[in-house]
Amino acid sequence: MLVMSSCEKLVTVSNSCKVVEVIDGDTIKVIYNGAETSVRYIGIDAPETHSGEKPIGEYGQEAYQFNKKLISEAGNKVTLEFDEQLYGTYHRLLAYVYVHLPATTVMLNADIIKNGLAWPLTYFDTSKHTKEFWSDYGYAYQHRLGLFSKYATAPIVDASTVDDNLSAYVGKLTWVKFHPTEYSTSSYFVSLSSTYFNVTVRTPELGEFSTPLNTLYLNKNIRVYGEVWERYGKGEMLLHAPFEFKIIDR
Repeated sequence: MLVMSSCEKLVTVSNSCKVVEVIDGDTIKVIYNGAETSVRYIGIDAPETHSGEKPIGEYGQEAYQFNKKLISEAGNKVTLEFDEQLYGTYHRLLAYVYVHLPATTVMLNADIIKNGLAWPLTYFDTSKHTKEFWSDYGYAYQHRLGLFSKYATAPIVDASTVDDNLSAYVGKLTWVKFHPTEYSTSSYFVSLSSTYFNVTVRTPELGEFSTPLNTLYLNKNIRVYGEVWERYGKGEMLLHAPFEFKIIDR
């Protein structure tokens, strides 16, 4: 079922742009100022459809098809709204992307999250719609959509088991049980680590947690839900919200 998010009034927008290619769930190519330009959707991170720094993920194809379908229904035209930072990595335009459908106008960034097909990705300098995105992420969780459709059924695996056969879990939605014994911080991330596994939360998203992560989870038996990555030969998850963590008794 397609879930539509509410659309706020456009603030700083471009004229309508023709979409020449849908790359994946959070990237398109458009004709902008007369040139073909890649546009990265602000505030979201859809599962990958091609391997690279991050693995191919579950629901990556679904996010791509969702994105493509709505753009097609809008006649392959979008309106771009910009934030404080205009360009990001690889000189891609950063934008909130709107499609004008026969009955309504929707922001794709928000709708993709609300349908459980992307995680929120908060930056301090692109924060115009952050509250909306987090509300949409909560909606996807509460209604078990997309990435959360396996919340009650995904395998629960000990971190040591993941470590023993990491390639079998990379890119998969999994509950991983582990006992973090180390806590580290940087300007970009905070991390909880054990011998076998790491969990990272981006600094701009720590406001979603009522208590510091080391107070909540350090030296406790916990399990975490998300997409398993590999970093430096070790399993890792990038997590976002309290409902992706559970304290457990083994």
